[in-house]
Amino acid sequence: DGSMALGSKGELFGRLEFLRYQTAITPTPASQLGLGHSSFGGTWRFLIRKQGSLALTGKAALPTAFGLYQNAFPIGLDIGLSAMGSPRKGVSFHAQVGVITSAALTRGDPMPQIGAVVTAGLALQPRPSFALVADLHGNFGYRGPVDVFAGAVALRFSDRKRFGFEVGATLPILGIERSIMRL
Repeated sequence: DGSMALGSKGELFGRLEFLRYQTAITPTPASQLGLGHSSFGGTWRFLIRKQGSLALTGKAALPTAFGLYQNAFPIGLDIGLSAMGSPRKGVSFHAQVGVITSAALTRGDPMPQIGAVVTAGLALQPRPSFALVADLHGNFGYRGPVDVFAGAVALRFSDRKRFGFEVGATLPILGIERSIMRL
């Protein structure tokens, strides 16, 4: 993962899995080792105030995990509106609403999908190099009425110059995607 600031209003970001290993444990087992998924996107803050800002954000997912797919290559596009604010020192909030889409590049049915995503959270930052973050996250309408509603917590650390690190966990609460627990 990486990102680059474009002045004080914008950011470009990208992600590439240089190496991905995936296995399916089925009666006919299969595995793949190779290049993984990639995405790129950007954010542009269009409303900036002393205690907060609004931004447009977008991300495109590219079909670079060639070995995982045959005859259909998934692509995606996400767009959204993000808000962040800091009503007092050491306390900030963040929220995002957006649309998530995907389809397959194929000679057959491209299987287009569309859904909505909502995230809202709070960050407590007692020191400039440390924060505790709590989020509620929901995906709706992509695979079912409620794809997932989850809670997340994270500890964030920074060298206050260039690098940031996060240790977090996401726990699904409701929805058809109950197995998306992440650590």
